[in-house]
Amino acid sequence: MASCAGGVLATVGTILQAIGLSRLLSSALEDSSHAVSQHAVVLVLVGLTAITVALGIGPLLTTTTASAAGATLFRRATTAMSDPAVARTIPQDRTEVQLLCTKGVDATSTYLAQYFPALVVATAAPCIVLVWLAATDPLSAGIVLATVVVLPIFMVLLGRAAAAKMDETWERLATLTSHFADVVAGMRTLRSFNREARQLDILAAASEELTSSTMATVRIALLSSFTLELLSSIATALVAVGLGIRLANGSISLSVALAILIVTPEVYLPLRRASAQFHEAADGVAAAASLLDLGDRCATRPARADAVDTTSQPASVTFADVTVELSDRTTPIGPLSFTAGAGTVTWLDGPSGVGKSTVFSLLLNLIDPHSGTITVEGQRLNQVNATWWRTQVAWLPQHPTFPGTTVADALTMRAPTTSRVELLSLGDELGLLHLLDRPGILDAPPHHALREASTGERRRLALLRTLLGPRRLTLLDEPLAHLDEASRAAVLTAIARRCGESTVIIASHHDLTPLPIDLHLHLERFAR
Repeated sequence: MASCAGGVLATVGTILQAIGLSRLLSSALEDSSHAVSQHAVVLVLVGLTAITVALGIGPLLTTTTASAAGATLFRRATTAMSDPAVARTIPQDRTEVQLLCTKGVDATSTYLAQYFPALVVATAAPCIVLVWLAATDPLSAGIVLATVVVLPIFMVLLGRAAAAKMDETWERLATLTSHFADVVAGMRTLRSFNREARQLDILAAASEELTSSTMATVRIALLSSFTLELLSSIATALVAVGLGIRLANGSISLSVALAILIVTPEVYLPLRRASAQFHEAADGVAAAASLLDLGDRCATRPARADAVDTTSQPASVTFADVTVELSDRTTPIGPLSFTAGAGTVTWLDGPSGVGKSTVFSLLLNLIDPHSGTITVEGQRLNQVNATWWRTQVAWLPQHPTFPGTTVADALTMRAPTTSRVELLSLGDELGLLHLLDRPGILDAPPHHALREASTGERRRLALLRTLLGPRRLTLLDEPLAHLDEASRAAVLTAIARRCGESTVIIASHHDLTPLPIDLHLHLERFAR
């Protein structure tokens, strides 16, 4: 609406300015006294004011609106990707989605801020000018109308070619980005097999293809611009010839002819600008559809309840004939049926690869079961808000990481109000006081401070973080891995002291009999 109003205001201002200028010029040429028409000066000033206001306020409003729209698309896309059930249905890999959420959002905002307003003005401005021309000089209006009808045909033909090239360029960019990310992630393996040089050649070839595709788009853009400039120049020349002939035989006044000649290019200028903006915002055309599709996947997901309940008591969990089919397995996992009562301790045992970590992924709502149901406090887990539920689950992964600005932030992310005394007390209980008591370590960046920590120390640090914050359900994946006997005893003691505060499910190859085990499941018998 703002862009339409600004375009209309600028067009009206241009017409008023043209009328005023034509009267000033004609009076200067025809009147020997060279008297200045105050009415003409007023028209010029009003026209300049209208154009200034439109050019000053219009872009600001459209840019603000486009930025808000881009932020909305970003939130919808990230929300969709945060829902694992939605993320698994998306054919793009994570790297391409990251490209969409960064470069794609920026390109879409540019498209909305530049091309869309230009398109609105390209529709409204010629109509206003044609109405004025028809009222002033029907013959000139007819010539302009005939040429304006031809311009969109060329714009459509060139636009289709440009759109095809833009889609190809965006696809090549996404492919190059994904391949580059894969190469960086696997560089250590590639170097061990002396294959890094081959990947550099592949990346160079992909980069050359992207460059060729981009240059092809640029060539189409230049051809489009040249075509529109040529057609508009020819149309303006036809109008000028007609006006010149009628000026010679006295059938039209000089002021009217000058006004028409000044205004005529304004019919074609918005069309040329729209074409130029279309090519400048080319990436947005290809990215917008992908972002909208990404967001729509989340919008079509069934609504989920905000919570199981409002209490902080341990939650009971029930698996009923649950099976899982994973792409990296030839056989499905399950069927699995068990109930972990509120406040109980369940031990999942079995060989590696049988599906213990998969059970945790199901409970974290990271994946959906192929069949069967999972209920929490009698409510189906897939109907519970996944983001809220994960704040109630304490999870120790097999490969913990420590994001945060400081070590203290990384350890207390689930319980930010934890004091240093409480943190050190729990660390002492887990045998980590020697590490956490070092001067300045809690205020140091994790990637630097924990670089020299052993695998066992990192696992106990992750367990410390797990034991802080809400714990309606506690999931511990191999909590005793990489620990010596003394550290295992300390970890088991710390877990045992807190068993009654949460429903605990532990996946472990080690003996957990020191814990008050309520249910022991050997998952090998559930694997088909």
